Amino acid sequence: MQVLQQVDKKFIASVADNVLVMIDQHAADERIRLEQLRTEVLEQQHLSTLLDYPTELGITMHEQQLLHTYKTQVEGWGWRFKLTDGTEKRYSEEEQCYYTAVLVTAVPSILGESLINPKHLSEYLHQLMTTDGISAPPPAVQRLLASKACRGAIMFGDTLLRSECQQLVEGLKRTALSFQCAHGRPTLVPIVNLDTLRMRLSRSLLKKNKDRSDLYELESKEKWHGLEWKRPTLSRAKERLQRAD
Repeated sequence: MQVLQQVDKKFIASVADNVLVMIDQHAADERIRLEQLRTEVLEQQHLSTLLDYPTELGITMHEQQLLHTYKTQVEGWGWRFKLTDGTEKRYSEEEQCYYTAVLVTAVPSILGESLINPKHLSEYLHQLMTTDGISAPPPAVQRLLASKACRGAIMFGDTLLRSECQQLVEGLKRTALSFQCAHGRPTLVPIVNLDTLRMRLSRSLLKKNKDRSDLYELESKEKWHGLEWKRPTLSRAKERLQRAD
């Protein structure tokens, strides 16, 4: 990909496979930072923040079973919990199911921030259920990383040197999901195929030349006070010189 220049302090004009593309400088940097943060979090040991007071979380009997099934994954991210004996059950008319309580004693600490909302655990359990326990960061972790990537990324209005534009484009090419930012916004948009543009410009130029030629022919047929205009040619010039002699 050939980097041309920054446009309006928002986009980076580039050419890829003979197509002019505009790269969103904020979305591109956000994608790069997101994948860097994700790699950092996945490679480090996950820490926990002990809660001063255990938080009670109401879960369904099915979710309680999921806690047993996926206990290793849940604790691997830093949650610690205590299951009750299940004798105290509450029935929800809205959900039409029984609820029991689980005591959350510790929550994940990701890049210095604690996921203190107990509903984050329920959210992760549903993800594990729908993916059959496939190892992926909990939704709350993904949102946290996306937020940090966005806040730390290059913004609209930031001036970039051409070398910085080149570095940004090279970084985007190395990402796993280079066509969208952390929030799903496209990182680049194709503008025009340059071969097609050249072809259309050539046709437009030929048409203009033809229209101009037709205009000359039309004017040459019109007479003014008996005088007739003719297009200057080399043969007519020679003829007039001979007459002058």
